[in-house]
Amino acid sequence: MSLGSVVFKQKRLVFLATFSITLLGFLSLFAVPKDEDPRLPDWFGTIVVVLPGGDVAKLDEMIAKPLHEKLREIDELKTVEASSRAGVVTLVIEMKDSIKDTKVVWDKVRRALDEAKADFPNGTLEPK
Repeated sequence: MSLGSVVFKQKRLVFLATFSITLLGFLSLFAVPKDEDPRLPDWFGTIVVVLPGGDVAKLDEMIAKPLHEKLREIDELKTVEASSRAGVVTLVIEMKDSIKDTKVVWDKVRRALDEAKADFPNGTLEPK
C-alpha cells in the first residue's frame, strides 16, 4: 500500500492529523518564547535630573554630590557614577551581581531619590 492510496482512503484520519499538528504548532508559538526568553532583572539604571540654566559647578555641588552620597548608602549597589554638564546631572547605577530581587533595591533607590530631592534647588525638574 502506497502513501498516496492511504491518503485517499483515510481522508478523515489525514485531516485530523494535519489539524492536530497545525494546532500544536500555533500553541507552541505562544508558549515557547516565554520559556526561551525569560525576563532579565534590571541590574542597571540611569537617573537624569535637569536644572534649566544651571552651571556645572552648581549642579555638582547641589545635586550630584548629595544624590551620589544618598545612593552610596544602599549596600546592594555596586557602582554609582555621576556626571554633570550644563543643566543636566546623570547618574548611572549598577547593582551587585548577587541581587535576585531587583524590585526591592529599586524601591530603596526611589526612597533615596525622594530624600535627596527635598534639598534640590528651586526650579529643578522632577528626576527621571
